[in-house]
Amino acid sequence: SKTLDFEGYAEFKAQGNSSMSYPKKNMTVKMYRDAELTEKLKVDFKGWGKQRKHCYKANWIDLSHARNVVSARIWADIVKSRSDYETLPELLRTSPNQGAVDGFPVKVYSQGIYQGRYTLNIPKDAWMANMDDELDNHCILCGENYESGCFRALAKIDESDWTDEVHDVVPTTIKTRWNEVITFVMNSTDEEFKTNLGNYFFVDSLIDYFIFGMVSCGLDAFGKNQLYFTYDGLKWIAGMYDMDSTWGLYWNGSKFVSASYSRTEFEDFVGRGGNLLYIRLVNLFYAEI
Repeated sequence: SKTLDFEGYAEFKAQGNSSMSYPKKNMTVKMYRDAELTEKLKVDFKGWGKQRKHCYKANWIDLSHARNVVSARIWADIVKSRSDYETLPELLRTSPNQGAVDGFPVKVYSQGIYQGRYTLNIPKDAWMANMDDELDNHCILCGENYESGCFRALAKIDESDWTDEVHDVVPTTIKTRWNEVITFVMNSTDEEFKTNLGNYFFVDSLIDYFIFGMVSCGLDAFGKNQLYFTYDGLKWIAGMYDMDSTWGLYWNGSKFVSASYSRTEFEDFVGRGGNLLYIRLVNLFYAEI
């Protein structure tokens, strides 16, 4: 930084799923003042507030390094444009980027050796959404697979199907409620789904999620990478995450998809039945979409 100088120690942890196979890793970074890693070092980047945990995103598949951050900023603008915006929880509305990540380019050196360009991002963490990890009714769930992640099987929330990004131990009330949500999506009649979906989700957030997923060609956004936020432990808000496979870039960065790439070619449909929540949303909320 041309304006900010600080010294400290950092703990790095490689993170991701498919991206773990790439030679340049995404990393979760925690900063400390001392070599024993006992005293936290918190820095305010870009007005996000003083924090010590961040993500260094390698953007291995996206040479522009732009898709993830720019798409997240577009998503934040979409959230702010909703007619029901004022009904969203104040903690979400006052979070750094409306519950989405944000970031900026950085150069990373290790032992004086250049490691490449990254973006320093808001992490998938409680502070991304102004949440408190000591409250059981605050939770961010992230989809990890294409079964429970597609609302076609009950959830374990053990990082194999969903990950609780806020708590070290998933509150029992969260597990119970999320399985009530999945059961409703799987088993409700069309009339029940249409009438009662608003008891489980902020419906406008689902509609926005679907529209943005289609417009941006978020081909890996309907199984993995879904985020759902709750501030009361009952009702959930859809949020976008990990948006480097967007705007036509194939999931591994090897090619661009065709301009006629269809919804049934997205990852949740390839050899699978698709995300049931959004299939039913399209069928029963077509006019609203």
